[in-house]
Amino acid sequence: MRCSKQAVLKMRSPARALGRDKSTISRKIRRNRGQRGYRPKQAHQMAHQRREKPRTHKMTAPVTAYVEQKFKLQFSPEQISQTMEADLGCRVSVANTPTK
Repeated sequence: MRCSKQAVLKMRSPARALGRDKSTISRKIRRNRGQRGYRPKQAHQMAHQRREKPRTHKMTAPVTAYVEQKFKLQFSPEQISQTMEADLGCRVSVANTPTK
């Protein structure tokens, strides 16, 4: 029990200094921990490797053209998002649908 209290106290201080919740700091430390515990250099390398993974973008040229065409027809972002799945076989969230 004493160890767990000390662990919580160790998370609070850096969390407060960074303006983050202690659970955020705990999660990041847990995610970046290796077999021998948390090591900053290793954590940085792991974070860098995750960043290098390619991301797929849904807003391709055909999708952008589709969205622009629907805006010309006075469709709302919600309507575009709903009809896109039937027409193109993909769906972009309303938040990612650009506005005029």
